[in-house]
Amino acid sequence: MPLGLTYRRILEECASVAEAEALLKEVGRTTWMNLAVADSREAVVFEITPEQVGVRPAESGVACCTNHFQLDGLTTIQSCDRIQKLDRLAGNGEKFDVRQVQSALHAVNQGEFTLQTMVFEPKSLRMHVSFGGPGPVSNRQMKTLELREWLTAAEQAVP
Repeated sequence: MPLGLTYRRILEECASVAEAEALLKEVGRTTWMNLAVADSREAVVFEITPEQVGVRPAESGVACCTNHFQLDGLTTIQSCDRIQKLDRLAGNGEKFDVRQVQSALHAVNQGEFTLQTMVFEPKSLRMHVSFGGPGPVSNRQMKTLELREWLTAAEQAVP
């Protein structure tokens, strides 16, 4: 199943990280992809291949995600400086605001290839995004999307 359709099913049918994982493992996957998923209790990054779904839990409440796999057996490069820098931010145990996370994301941008930047706050159900071109967009003003109405209604609809 194309991942775009699988992602839509996750949004429509799943109310938790565990349900999203079960669905990802159930469907036939067609490509390699990272997918960050969070519910009100936990956040993970799924490292998806046609053969398997790896689960990388958040560290210190932060799920950092780049274009590269990090799990043993799935890594495609020896070292990813970008994820290491982001992991250091997450590993310091401090609370930080959206501006600080955006600043960290901008510090690891890939220039013209950074066409989207996103910070999701699962507890408040807010997503902050900037996207478009030319890149990098990581230092542009982010638009805040209030997701409570959409996600709460979906959560209540799931049996």
